[in-house]
Amino acid sequence: ATMQLLLESFARGSNSRPHTKQTRHLLHFMIVLAFVGMALSVYLLYGHYAGIHWHICELGTHISCNKLNQQGYSTFYGVPVAFMGVEWFAVLLLVCWSALPEQQPVLHAGLVLWAGLGP
Repeated sequence: ATMQLLLESFARGSNSRPHTKQTRHLLHFMIVLAFVGMALSVYLLYGHYAGIHWHICELGTHISCNKLNQQGYSTFYGVPVAFMGVEWFAVLLLVCWSALPEQQPVLHAGLVLWAGLGP
């Protein structure tokens, strides 16, 4: 439903015009999710470099952010995956924020593409 709304907005044409109420709510929701995602990524990035073990991230013997954050899978070519998450959510936040004032199909297309790439 989210992607369909953005694609429909993109298909309407290149003229800038005010958002529908539903599209504005969707963009606000995505901004909130981008802030939450960025906060979690910063939290994990700090834990990665500081080597801190938080109990809040322990959800049992099989689910542990702390264990994952200290393994080889937590980096990609030496760069912490959490850092990539911070960057991804920052771009998502900027694109959503830029698209708020009025409909801009180029930004909507970029948002669909960026969301499709995923963190």
